[in-house]
Amino acid sequence: MSKKLNNKRLEALFEDISIPKSDPRGKEGAAQPCVSLDIPLEEPQPAPPDPQSAKPHESIELSCPHIGLIYDPQTSLAYPSEWNLCHRASPAIPPNYEHQRVYCLTGSYASCPFFRKEPNTPLPEYIRL
Repeated sequence: MSKKLNNKRLEALFEDISIPKSDPRGKEGAAQPCVSLDIPLEEPQPAPPDPQSAKPHESIELSCPHIGLIYDPQTSLAYPSEWNLCHRASPAIPPNYEHQRVYCLTGSYASCPFFRKEPNTPLPEYIRL
């Protein structure tokens, strides 16, 4: 497409738009925006909460605090896996998938038969993977 034809098409598209030749401050030939927007530069921010009125935040465990990865005991996968180890047991080994699904990865971990036992004891055979 030739440059002249291209310019004519652009002129036809923008023929309805008129830009004033002078600005309100008296400067001749200064370009003005076609649309004036009265948008505040900064939105008012809400006041910070009063620390005295804040209630203590309750910690809710969604999974057992003893289930975790081999090199990161505080992190576990969100699904049953052989990589999720019970760090309450000695040695740390993975519980079976059904046990992880029912106890370890839910808020029901306190109902786990092994959760209340002495730490550093072997994981019972019926819980092992």
